[in-house]
Amino acid sequence: MSTYPASNIIVLNQNGIQYTYTIIKEGYYPQNDILCYTSARSCNNTQFKIPDNYLIQTSWGRGSSKHIIQCGIIYIEKIPVFKISFGENFQASVESIHSATKAANFYLQIKKPNTQARLSGVHVFCLNIEQLYENKRVYVFNEQLAVNFTNTAAKYFHSDDCPTLQKICFTVQDKNFQANQRPIARDSYRNLAALQPELPCETTIYKTKKRINEEMNNTIPISILNISNQLSPTPINENPDINDPEIIEEVLKYIGKAGYRRITDILLFILPDLINRRVINSDNPIINLRIFGDGRNVGQPISNKLNDLVLNGLRDSNGTIWTINPYFSSDWKFMAIVCVIEKTMDQIKLKPSPGHVKSPLLQMIPLSHYVPDELHIMLRIWDRLWDLVLQELKTQNRFNDLARAKIFAEM
Repeated sequence: MSTYPASNIIVLNQNGIQYTYTIIKEGYYPQNDILCYTSARSCNNTQFKIPDNYLIQTSWGRGSSKHIIQCGIIYIEKIPVFKISFGENFQASVESIHSATKAANFYLQIKKPNTQARLSGVHVFCLNIEQLYENKRVYVFNEQLAVNFTNTAAKYFHSDDCPTLQKICFTVQDKNFQANQRPIARDSYRNLAALQPELPCETTIYKTKKRINEEMNNTIPISILNISNQLSPTPINENPDINDPEIIEEVLKYIGKAGYRRITDILLFILPDLINRRVINSDNPIINLRIFGDGRNVGQPISNKLNDLVLNGLRDSNGTIWTINPYFSSDWKFMAIVCVIEKTMDQIKLKPSPGHVKSPLLQMIPLSHYVPDELHIMLRIWDRLWDLVLQELKTQNRFNDLARAKIFAEM
């Protein structure tokens, strides 16, 4: 962790490589009509300002692979010249008027002529230092605002009101910042971790994620379901995007199959936490279970498991049998499919009975426990009524510019 600008030494972890920078000349940014920027392709599609009269010493690597160089930038006739000095007393040098990356790789080819490795000029010249510190300041500022909000909200609101800070917006030097109180993006985290080595690196996060997935698969295993009546795959005459034979074999193994987790395993896993949070009461072992979907998740396995739960209940590790009260919720279209409502409006007018020509797909759920999405119904009705209004205007030849203007004004 560096203390720049209190110290002129900066240690940054960039793309898995630890760079140590010693600032010799900070330089300055020329006027806007002269100022140049790095290529957007050089580092995460971000452009960085190129300073003038700039000189730093950069080192990275260990032992025989250690590199110690001096990187300088000076504008000549409004064009930045990138220079890298190396060797004993930094007497040898390479230059480029094109980019810092070209200068860095010219140097690398001299040091290791047969290497296939490539260097980032942005990292070697430390041209992203301004953005890195800006990201850190913004992150710390957001965290402090969030703490202040929590402390202040506790003085004016009851804890049951659940006051939540959703978004932070502010401007610094005509640059807008917006921070949502949610996990930050990968690139932003990389930039922040470069300045704060105590943050876990991507490898650590990946290993933790993998460990959690393995634990979840052991606790709530994924079962494989064969899907019948699948169409034969159509051959594709294109170059494959994935050439790894292990990945291809794994993908082919699951073609025509679907993965699902047993509802009993999920309920048994979350049951202790629900009891601890007093969402449910073990003295009154009843679980109101809401099922919803979009037409892809209801099938024979789910129906069988749910029917068994409703009839026999759920037995937990303590031997308590929980009664399951199932509910079904979805938009009207999917609910009509599940309930097998197939009558037309003319048939309903002649015989306004329930309208079922077959028994519902989920027979274990009472009809009184089907809850349609009222918002979806309202939007469908509103859409239909609005369509009728437009049709009437057109039949009366009143759908003109004046009508359109009134509609746009209301919208």
